Amino acid sequence: MSTRVARIMTFVGMLGIGTAIFGGAATANGEEYYRQAPTNGGGGRSSQDARNPGGLGWFSETADNFPGQAGWNINHVEFWGGYVSDPATPGHTTGFTIRFYSDNNGHPGERVYEQDVMTFHETQYYLSAPLPPTWPNGYAGYHYEVELPTAFTIGADAQYWISVVAILGRGGTANEPQWGWVQAIATNQPPAEQWFFSATHAFAPVGIDESFVLSHVEHGCVADFDDGSGTGTRDGGVTIDDLLYYLVLYGEGDVRADIDDGTGTGTHDGGVTIDDLLFFLAHYEAGC
Repeated sequence: MSTRVARIMTFVGMLGIGTAIFGGAATANGEEYYRQAPTNGGGGRSSQDARNPGGLGWFSETADNFPGQAGWNINHVEFWGGYVSDPATPGHTTGFTIRFYSDNNGHPGERVYEQDVMTFHETQYYLSAPLPPTWPNGYAGYHYEVELPTAFTIGADAQYWISVVAILGRGGTANEPQWGWVQAIATNQPPAEQWFFSATHAFAPVGIDESFVLSHVEHGCVADFDDGSGTGTRDGGVTIDDLLYYLVLYGEGDVRADIDDGTGTGTHDGGVTIDDLLFFLAHYEAGC
């Protein structure tokens, strides 16, 4: 038994939780459709809607294309992004707007899907050390995952476009730092397009692609926190890796452990209490 596991089991014992819980495990079915991996660096193309009082409003939007296939039922989106600020003082993201567009001769066409998603999973995203330096030479960067309340189903093989727009303003001010979508390692032609502070919302190519993953998960699960890598990457299943990862977050009072406010509805309240732990354990034992 590793020292880390031993410490966690001691912590569990202090909470009066039976060790039988370590035997629970369940796996959710899922399928990854498409992936564009991120570069190992900070920053990205601006794509934000600052809804805080005095904020910039719907300031910019960046969209990127992908080869959609008939039958894809996209309900899970991953992406990477960062703030134009010191990593120690990131912005206040409330949620994300996910949009899908048809293709119009190599450009975003008709908007065919739009959803504000106000619940998301956020972890530091850099792929390897060392982390970029602090602002102005580095950025606060994160890996995000969202579950779409209504899936986007593709009816025919064709090119489509996806846009990810950060909704800023959770406790923020008019000086809220900008959010940018992190560049992908490779470019799937045509490149991503962006409109920036334009009343016409006219997209224009930016010469790079953006990082995102499109997939289908049979059920989003509150107890799915880690795939065993210790990085907070979800894998669509619930195993002991998720328990170990969550207990560390909870023990440290990490805000990522905030998953319930005591109502049992999965409502976040900005704090980490026994309500969050009990909510997690109930879902862990149930396999979701």
